Parts: sequence; structure tokens; C-alpha cells
Amino acid sequence: MIVPLSRPVPFAAAGEAQLAELRALLARLGYTQAAAWARMGCEPVGVYRNPVDDGRDPMQLNDALDACIRLFMDGEGLSRPILSDLMGAEALALLAAIGLVESVPGDDAMLRATVQLYPTQDLYVVSDRHFDGRVSSEVVTNDVVYPAITYTVARYLELLPRRPIGPMLEVCGGTGIAALALSPTATRVWSSDITQRSTEFARFNARLNAIDNLTAVAGDMYEPVAGLRFDLIAAHPPYVPSLERKLIFRDGGAAGEEITQRVVEGAPAHLTPGGRLYCTCMGSERVNAPFEQRVREWLGEAGADCDVFFFLVQSHDPLVYYARAAASRRIGFDKIYEHLLPLKELGVRELLYGTIVIRRHGEARSALTLRQEIHGEVTWRDVDWYVDFTTMMAQPDAPERLLAMKPSTRDGVALAVRHTKELGEWGPTGSAVLSTGPFAAEMSGHAWLAALLARCDGERTVRDHWQSLRDASAIAPDWAPEELAAMVRTMIVGEILDVADAPRPERNRPSGDA
Repeated sequence: MIVPLSRPVPFAAAGEAQLAELRALLARLGYTQAAAWARMGCEPVGVYRNPVDDGRDPMQLNDALDACIRLFMDGEGLSRPILSDLMGAEALALLAAIGLVESVPGDDAMLRATVQLYPTQDLYVVSDRHFDGRVSSEVVTNDVVYPAITYTVARYLELLPRRPIGPMLEVCGGTGIAALALSPTATRVWSSDITQRSTEFARFNARLNAIDNLTAVAGDMYEPVAGLRFDLIAAHPPYVPSLERKLIFRDGGAAGEEITQRVVEGAPAHLTPGGRLYCTCMGSERVNAPFEQRVREWLGEAGADCDVFFFLVQSHDPLVYYARAAASRRIGFDKIYEHLLPLKELGVRELLYGTIVIRRHGEARSALTLRQEIHGEVTWRDVDWYVDFTTMMAQPDAPERLLAMKPSTRDGVALAVRHTKELGEWGPTGSAVLSTGPFAAEMSGHAWLAALLARCDGERTVRDHWQSLRDASAIAPDWAPEELAAMVRTMIVGEILDVADAPRPERNRPSGDA
């Protein structure tokens, strides 16, 4: 099934020469990624804020950059003579010829954009004239094309790997932003969407950026790419819990998981050995049913050679979630109970937001099912490291490899030792350690943990540390070296320890670098 166009796309007749001229024009007007986001004061780059929210004067136009921002991002109708003075009459003629601007109905002296057009991900991208569900066009249709400059899209994109890969597919593609962004590092990219409108927008975005290795296709989920396999599949599906389907890009069923489940179910048949699915979504934690375990169940028999990882960013109490939705006027306060009822019937305890990563491993071992909380900023390199390290630790020789590793304590780790007074003497009776970073952990343990961390200098192996603890009678005689190795593995993941065998990615590097 394909959802047909609800209304014509405005840029259907644009030619390649016109688009090349448009790219040059936008750069000449100063409408670049760095300049536009700096002018709006938006951090991080690529996440839009309404002028009412960020303190900009919506009436002030100082130069061509202001005119572009107001016209193409804020969605305002602007004076044709003022735009002509700031941007040039020829510029306006080109924008009109391509179909990106039109007269405001009933007032030929005013111009408005037919789409949102913005620089992001070192690209120019168009979507429908709306933001965060607030649609500025007069007719709201269910196939409206969602913008690529929201917080959730930024979260989605930052975890997609920018290393060289083979073929890549984006499902629920919308503007095609992931396929566009990964086109320089993939041999070929596909963007698939159930709506013909999104497909036309993705095709235009590829042409607008002179990207020639992108194919935009319309169809239900994986149907348009039947028989094809990919090194990477990316998805940002509709996941808002909803009682009815009003907007295709947003509504994901009662618990928000209906489209996500279909993305996961179809992935194994389209992943190459070693290939990965990245799906940023909302899921539900249910009574006796952790979300990542239900994701594994969605895979069925095909999940036997698939590892499942869930990187958790936020969790929400359903009542608080809908109370906030009502406060922001997305639903009425009288509708809160109506929305909560199906979640209660399903046994939903929490609504979770994060990214599912599924990797086809093709190895003779048990598949992994893991959850990892993310704290603060994270990049695709961090996720790659986590997947690679935990899968290395799933190998049969992992305990011996760990015992041979030489851990060192990371900078920034905080350690506290608890002392207790007994029989008139103070002595250490426990310890706690806290780390920093996207996978930061807080651990409490034996008093000897402090001494262990102090001795972890990258020179001694885990087996050496076990022997030292045993010689000092700090551990029980029957405490096996593999038990210390398991503790060290947890501390490596939790950013307490580093090992040369699994070097972490450098911090403070742009996530888009290859």
C-alpha cells in the first residue's frame, strides 16, 4: 500500500540547472548551516527553536540571512519589496520558478515559502511548512512531511555510524535525512516511505544536494526493496502513543510500538552478515516484560543470530507523560484517562525513549540482549565501541582474554571509601565509585575495591590483581579469578576502567566525522 499525494508537491518542475543555481544562491545569501544556526542561537547545531522561544525579534530583518531564516524556517509571510531589497529580484524569481515561494493568498505584495528549507547535516533539506506538529499550511493532511531539524531527529542521526559501509536503507524515511547524511560514506542509499509525498520530498532533497547514489522509493516498509540486503538499516518510525491515526509521521498505536515492531520484524531478512539496524523510537516497559526482551521476541526465529541492544535515553511515567502532553495542549486534560486506559490494559509501567541496535552476528554463540543507559552526550563511535566490546565479551574465550588485559583507572572517576569504627578502631568496610561519560556507572563494593583501582595502572593484568588480592587475604580463598574478570568487564563498560584491547573513541570530536 502507498499513500497517494494529498496535494501536489510545489517543486515538481525544478530542473538540474535551476537547482545548481539555487545552491549557489543560498550560499551567496549567507544561508549556510554555521551562519543560520549561529544567528538563531540554537545549540546544538541542527535543532530549531521558534523565535518566540529563543528571544529573537520576529519582526527584525537586517540582511539576506535574516530574510532566509524568516521566510524558510519561521514560515512567515513577508513583504515582497523588502525581500527583493535584501535578497535581490533575480533571487526571488529563481525561488518562484522552482516553486519554493508563492504569493500569500489575497495579497500579492506578500510572499511566503511553500516548504521549510534549511541547512542541516551540511545539506539543504526541504520538508512541509510545519514544526513539531504545529502546521502552518492551511490544509493539514496526514501525509505531511516531518522536519529534519527537531531534537528527536538530531538524537536519531547522532548515533548512525559515519564510517565507510556498503548499501544502506532508511525506512520511514520522510525527508530522507538519514540516507542523505550517510550518502558520502555508503556505496548506495535507499529511502523508503509509505507516503508518495515523502518520497517526492526525498527525491527532491537528493537532487537539491546533487546526491546521485540515493534512490527514494514509495511502499509499505520493506516491500519496495524486497530481495535486497543492507549493511545498515536506519529507522525513525512513528512512535507517539495514540488512540487514532491522524498523522502518519507521528502516530504509532496505543503503546506507540506498532510501526517499530514491523521495522524490527522485517530487519533480519534485509541485513547482511554483520549488518545493523538502528531504530530510534519510544517503547514500553511492561509488567514482567522488559522492552529489549520484547524486541527480541519480535525477531522470532530470525533472531537466533541477532544481538539486541537498547540504548535508553529517557523514561517516563505514563501519567506524567500525558499530563505534560495536556499542559502543552497536544491533548485535552479530559483525555488523559482515555489515553492511559489502553496502556494500563497492556501492563505498561513506563514509556521509554532510546535507540534499538540489532546486529546480525552470524557466529556460533548465544545471542545478546542488553540494555545500556545513556547519560549526556553520546556519538555513534560510543555506540560502536559498546557493541564491539560486548560482542567480544560474548566469545567463548572472553574470560581468559579479560584475565590477560591490563586495566587502568580512567581520569575523572570518583571514589569514596566507607570507614566503620569497631572495637575502638576505624577500618575500611566498603567503597563506592562513580564515573563520567555516556555509559557512566555507579558501583558499590568491598573495601578492597579502592586498593584495586589504585593499582590499575595499565601495567598489571587482571590475573595479577586477583593474585595480589588473594595474597593479601582480601578475597575469599574460593573466589575464582573469573569472578574478578566479570567485575572488571562491568567497570570497563561503566567507564571506570580502560584497556588497550578495547580503546575508547576520542571525546569532543564532531559526530559526523568519518
